[in-house]
Amino acid sequence: MIKFKKIIAYYNKNKTKHAQLLYILFFISIILLSHQRWFFSLEPITSGDWWYHHTESMKEWFSLPYAWDTQQNIGRFPITGMSFYGFNVLYGFFAILGIPLNISERILFFWPVAIVSVVGMYYLSHKLFNNHLISFFAAMIYSLNTYFLIIQTGHLTVAMSYALAPLIIAFFIDSLKNGSIKYAIITGILLSVSFIYEPRIGYIISLVLFTYILTDLFFWKLTINKIALSFIPFIITLLIHSYWILPYIFGASSNLEYILPSNPWISWMSILDSFTLHHPFWTGKSQIPFVVQPIPLYFFVIPLIAFSSLLIKNKENENIIVFFALIGIIGIFLVKQENAPYGEIYTWLFHNLPGFNMFREASKFYLLIALSYSVLAGYTINELYKKIDYINNKKPALKHAFIIIIFILLIIQAKPAFTNELGQTFDTTTFPPEYINLKDYFHNQDDYFRTIWYPTKQRFGYYSNNHPMINGIEVFFGGGQLSKFMPPNPTWTSLPDNRTFYNLLDILSIKYVVVPFDSENEIYKYYSPKSDFTENMDNFSWLKKTKFSENITVYENDNYMDHFYGIYHCNKTTLENWSSVKNFDEMEKTNIEYEMINPTKYIVKVKTNESFTLVFSEAYDNNWIAIMNGNSIESYPVFSTINGFEISETGNYDLIVEYKSQSLVYIGSITSIFTLIVCISYLLWNRKRLK
Repeated sequence: MIKFKKIIAYYNKNKTKHAQLLYILFFISIILLSHQRWFFSLEPITSGDWWYHHTESMKEWFSLPYAWDTQQNIGRFPITGMSFYGFNVLYGFFAILGIPLNISERILFFWPVAIVSVVGMYYLSHKLFNNHLISFFAAMIYSLNTYFLIIQTGHLTVAMSYALAPLIIAFFIDSLKNGSIKYAIITGILLSVSFIYEPRIGYIISLVLFTYILTDLFFWKLTINKIALSFIPFIITLLIHSYWILPYIFGASSNLEYILPSNPWISWMSILDSFTLHHPFWTGKSQIPFVVQPIPLYFFVIPLIAFSSLLIKNKENENIIVFFALIGIIGIFLVKQENAPYGEIYTWLFHNLPGFNMFREASKFYLLIALSYSVLAGYTINELYKKIDYINNKKPALKHAFIIIIFILLIIQAKPAFTNELGQTFDTTTFPPEYINLKDYFHNQDDYFRTIWYPTKQRFGYYSNNHPMINGIEVFFGGGQLSKFMPPNPTWTSLPDNRTFYNLLDILSIKYVVVPFDSENEIYKYYSPKSDFTENMDNFSWLKKTKFSENITVYENDNYMDHFYGIYHCNKTTLENWSSVKNFDEMEKTNIEYEMINPTKYIVKVKTNESFTLVFSEAYDNNWIAIMNGNSIESYPVFSTINGFEISETGNYDLIVEYKSQSLVYIGSITSIFTLIVCISYLLWNRKRLK
């Protein structure tokens, strides 16, 4: 009896610690059960926009950032590619160490997404309210809502930035509350990491932080010093991302038209979808893309609980409650995009607010609603729990039943993640051996060439700087870089006429046309049957059909030109005209030796006794220049498509072809590294000083 009393006494004395342990066990169980294949399997994972990359491809990522992306069809200025540099360089480092993609992607994405989203929201809520129950439900709502689960099925960069958002907000609030430079610097570093994973989510998080500043100003909680302190995270983020911001602002590219949309896309989210934090493609099983689903009635429970916090807030937490309610309302309004009511406001923001045109569709603003509902609903649940406890202090089962019902509701909402019905990246993939053989076949060839995949790329396809991969549909259809060569009203199996197509492959250094094996059943269901494409390619008699694989059909073009070649006895006016590509096979031309220093710089070895046009088979961009004897030669659009330089000097000599904006990348990179070193040095010094 005495021992039993001691056990009870020990439990009551350490009740808080035991509660923490219970929550930790709950979190571990939820994370492991909802992401079973991420933690209990090491097989490759690929689906949607989450592609597979071969080790040989990733090794090239361990380098400096470059202002030209050879893999964007026939090349272009890489806005997203440069911002993703932070994790791509780590992929490259792991590849060089011999760590395969299925391990490195778990380290850099899958495990952090599952863990940080839960831990981050728990940390934020506990910082705000110092209450384990609020923090527990906030973490569950934030990690188990349908939007977050849907984006984890393919948009892992978005999911990773989403997972970081609560931590960034927590440190930002702490920095202003305590006037702490240390927390402001940590906020800046975390915000920079968020921008690395997904600039659009980083942009939204920045809007959240600005909204918090305005809310605190309204409640007279900020001094002049704290207002100045609030800008430190944004300054740090801008400086760390100088390596791609500088070339984007000051090295404007003629290829930008292919990157940012001119108008918003169609919206599938209604005002009710945004209010209920319900993803329109959520079926309760695997999602059905672009098919709007009805909203179950129980999805209205969490929003109603969340906004009830405005009725029961106290003076101590008033500014926090108002702040999260405000970003929730803003999120609800933006997520519905151009749908009623007042959809024209989204259109106006898209065309007038700097950076807002990144959001061609508004689903990413679900982050605002998730942040809002997680904190507000957690707060309301705790207040209701206390009221039930006060009214029914002799019936503890009632208050526990209330908590259990809410918890079960969240689990039911996220059921497909626990039952493996969600599929896609929640499941593993069997790697088709044919694509290993194709990778080896291309990789073992030393000469430069492109491959064009028709109708489109396959997720297991191989590419490198020496063997770029072109997406056939993207370049030939929908305003792509080669759409001007297409016949009127083309079908998916249409290609330019025989002679034009023959010459296009040559001038673009395309050696192989690949009709892929659709191992994931995601290509031909959107276009025509595979047989239609192979039959169409068989009509081009000058293409040699190889016996590579039963499933993958590969055609070889023996006449392709190298990355650099010269055209003689043709004037600039003729070569600029895109229709003159029909006469390319009649032009006098020869390949020219060169050395690639990196994707933005080449040394070209010229041997000539007459003037000629040096052709460089990357997409035309006015930032490409040739440097000879210290003088710059501007490029012009050969066939209105690729780069040409008029060379008049004869003899044997070297010239440099480089992308001008790369110099801004180098300046920005120095700024980025210096900023990071200063931030880390301050944090280490401050830690030592406090000790």
